[in-house]
Amino acid sequence: MVHPMKKTIAYTNIFLLLLLFGILNAQNDKSKIVGIWEFQTITSIYYSDPQETSSTRRDNNQQETLIFHEDGTFNYHGVDEGSKYASIGSWNIENTTLSMDAGGVKTICDYEVTGDIMTLTVREEESEEFYKTFSVLKYKNKIISR
Repeated sequence: MVHPMKKTIAYTNIFLLLLLFGILNAQNDKSKIVGIWEFQTITSIYYSDPQETSSTRRDNNQQETLIFHEDGTFNYHGVDEGSKYASIGSWNIENTTLSMDAGGVKTICDYEVTGDIMTLTVREEESEEFYKTFSVLKYKNKIISR
């Protein structure tokens, strides 16, 4: 017969081990996004009548760089139709959801990193000003030589 105290200690050790693996896995997921990402493409579907789809690729008038830091902060800068913009904010990942808050504007999206490509999927509900949209943005990791 197994003594109840030994059984409790064994369960506690197993629980702590699983918790440690969970924490390490969460840190690994977060570390995938840390770095410099350059905008490549965006494809958006507008649920208007009739439905519209638009695609934009990186060029001299459409550029953006996202920089995610390990401490949960990020900054970005870019050019949209010739107008420059920049901001700073904070980010967090939970499962496959990336939340970014910059200047009080919060963006929540699904994210996936495959190799050196990060895909962000943004869903926006219809409002009085905008149609419901579904957008897929792709960014490429910028490797800095050392």
